[in-house]
Amino acid sequence: MIFLIKVQKMRRIITCLVLLVLVIRVEVSAQLFVDWGSQWSYFKGISEPSQPIDLWRTAGFNATGWAVGNAPFRYGDGTGGTLLTDMLGKYTTFYIRKEIFVETLDNIDELRIDVDYDDGFVLWINGVQILQSNVPSNYAYTQGAINSHESGEFERYTLRKEQLPLAEGANLIAVQGFNLSKSSSDFYLDLKMEGGKCGKKYLFALRPLPKSPLGRHNSSDGCVSPSENVRYSIFLSFSPHPESPLGRH
Repeated sequence: MIFLIKVQKMRRIITCLVLLVLVIRVEVSAQLFVDWGSQWSYFKGISEPSQPIDLWRTAGFNATGWAVGNAPFRYGDGTGGTLLTDMLGKYTTFYIRKEIFVETLDNIDELRIDVDYDDGFVLWINGVQILQSNVPSNYAYTQGAINSHESGEFERYTLRKEQLPLAEGANLIAVQGFNLSKSSSDFYLDLKMEGGKCGKKYLFALRPLPKSPLGRHNSSDGCVSPSENVRYSIFLSFSPHPESPLGRH
């Protein structure tokens, strides 16, 4: 008899499960397109890099004659990368370009670009100017930056996908660096580029409990930090059967 009562109580406890709350937090990892110290094709600003002068910024330009090296491109400051031993006294502009591949635009809502530079730069994607800092209106190879800007702390730019000429497949990134003058004591150029996903964090219940915070639907918009990975969390919530021992107080 005692055993039968225990079995009946166990059955009642099992029937107490009336709610399953599933909390899913989806955070899409960033796509790293360009990392610090990446390899680029580059051209020293002893002349215009192409004719017409904007052709080099597009995928249609043949850059096989350009040198290849790793960022940072520099002299007088920083470490590693490609040392420009002949820049001082000879040229003020420097050109780099590389191709990135975007598998699908569905996983990109925004682009985060970190640039560490001395003294100025302009950045194009597929021939369209996206960013500029501390540069004159004329981008001729003889021009210099309008003010001094020291490297060492990168500047971050976040752009929504709607602002960008990105396409699925190959995309051309082009950057023109500007030194303050030929006699400047240093020059530096490096950047990092990541694509991030903006999404929602959902809390929803299959059968919501009226007074339980887990039973309320809660969602919030927000862009996922590119450094976070996809994570899933699952929570179980039990509501006791009215006639079970768990239901009596």
